[in-house]
Amino acid sequence: PADGFSTTGPILAVFPRGFDTHNLVFHNEDVFRSLTKESPTLILEANSLEPVLHFAEADVLAESDERRALIIRPLVRLKNSTRYIVAIHSLLDKSLTPLQPPEGFLQLRDGLARGNEVLEPLARRYETEIFARLESFGIPRHTLQLAWDFTTSSEENQTRDMLRVRQLLIEHFKQNKPQVKITKITDNYGEKIYRRVEGIFQVPLFLDSTEPGAKLFRDELGRVTGNSVVDVPFSM
Repeated sequence: PADGFSTTGPILAVFPRGFDTHNLVFHNEDVFRSLTKESPTLILEANSLEPVLHFAEADVLAESDERRALIIRPLVRLKNSTRYIVAIHSLLDKSLTPLQPPEGFLQLRDGLARGNEVLEPLARRYETEIFARLESFGIPRHTLQLAWDFTTSSEENQTRDMLRVRQLLIEHFKQNKPQVKITKITDNYGEKIYRRVEGIFQVPLFLDSTEPGAKLFRDELGRVTGNSVVDVPFSM
């Protein structure tokens, strides 16, 4: 199981009534505006309040505003095992008036969550961990339309599966000579190609199948392990 979110992925929000994009910081303009409180989108390192360089855009592939994501794309790799705050403020709707926040967030922002079994526990943490920090950065609370925080995964969590695959491969080839079978040789294959060689080589499989979308194959302890040995075609 993951211990946090990706350090490189996009950050998404949805406002089902649609939003205007003219004041978003896009990548073909001054992206350093994304580090300032003038930017409608902000990513802040929660403890230091250091802003993260990014740009924002609307999902042009969505079929309707109801499903159109606001996509916030960091332009630097986020730090591992670090908490970040995302804030959206001063965004406009399609009629160029301030966008109405989602109802749940509105209750959190305006102190109306008392008695709500879902929102009241969140409200206590939002007060100290999100709203207070955003106000310290200079974002007035009443302008917020959506804000939340998340923690990125550890480096160990992100790399351990592939490092284990690497180690298992090294151990495999220490004990097993690589198996390569040449199936076809074509001389004078083309005007600039003297020879084409086709064949099959054998490698351990660390997936649960050879089909697209296969997942890593794991043992009863959840560790990646070899599943079988498969033939892989090649040409050179």
